[in-house]
Amino acid sequence: MENDYNQELIDGKYRILSLLGKGGFGSVYKAEHEELHRLVAVKILHRDSALRGEDRALLVREAKNLSKLQHQNIVAILSAGVLANDAPYLVMEFAEGQSLRSLLVEQQKLDLQSTLEISIQICDALIAAHKQHIVHRDLNPANIMVNKAE
Repeated sequence: MENDYNQELIDGKYRILSLLGKGGFGSVYKAEHEELHRLVAVKILHRDSALRGEDRALLVREAKNLSKLQHQNIVAILSAGVLANDAPYLVMEFAEGQSLRSLLVEQQKLDLQSTLEISIQICDALIAAHKQHIVHRDLNPANIMVNKAE
């Protein structure tokens, strides 16, 4: 059975607070740095994926690629490692807001101004990644966070 990591301490400092989402590759959790009280996102490879070398290699490559990127529309990677159960993980900046997918479900349709603003930010992020020779292989509304305050 998949460990839900509820209240687990990752890397001795990140306390798992809640599950944010699950995908075919791994799960993403909201966590808090124990001493700094900073919210982060922790992506943990699913146990069956952790045992496959190619999935582990993908996560390592994702960590290395994210560490090269510094852009206001791309979450920063803060740490990476392997848990006691041999599952690799990434600790990333926490993006407050909601996914573009949930926003579209909630609103059914976005107005032109919002569509343009979101599209421009997505394109800016992709340009920054492409300048580093990084191609996002899973760009979809569920993987795009929208912050209404910006």
